[in-house]
Amino acid sequence: MPFGKLWISELRSGTMNAFVAVLLSQVPRLETLSFSLNFAKEWVLTGRMLRAALLEPRNTALPKFDHLKKVSYYAPIDGDMKNRIHNTVHAMTLFYLPNMEDIRVNIENPYSCLAYQST
Repeated sequence: MPFGKLWISELRSGTMNAFVAVLLSQVPRLETLSFSLNFAKEWVLTGRMLRAALLEPRNTALPKFDHLKKVSYYAPIDGDMKNRIHNTVHAMTLFYLPNMEDIRVNIENPYSCLAYQST
C-alpha cells in the first residue's frame, strides 16, 4: 500500500482519521456510512484507504465494500480559499462503490482548487 508508512505514522501519533480508516477496513459488510463535520474535514487517510480498496488491484487485503449501499459525506465548506478542504479526489472515490443506492456528498469545485493553487 503506497501510503502504509504514513498510515502507521498517523496511528502512532493518535490521529483520529487513521483510527477511522482502520475501523472501516475491518467492517467489510458495512451497509451505511455517514461522515460529517470534523470526520469529513480530516478525511485524507480514510479517503486514501477507500480509494485503495476500490481502485487498486484485487490483491489488496482491504475489503471492497460490496454491501455499502448508503453513504453521506458532508465536508464543511469554508468561504476562505486558504481554509478550504480539497476533497474532490476522495469524494469522487465514493462513486466507485459497487452497490451504491443512495449517495449524498458535497464536493468542492475542482476548478477552484486549481485556481487557488496557481495563484
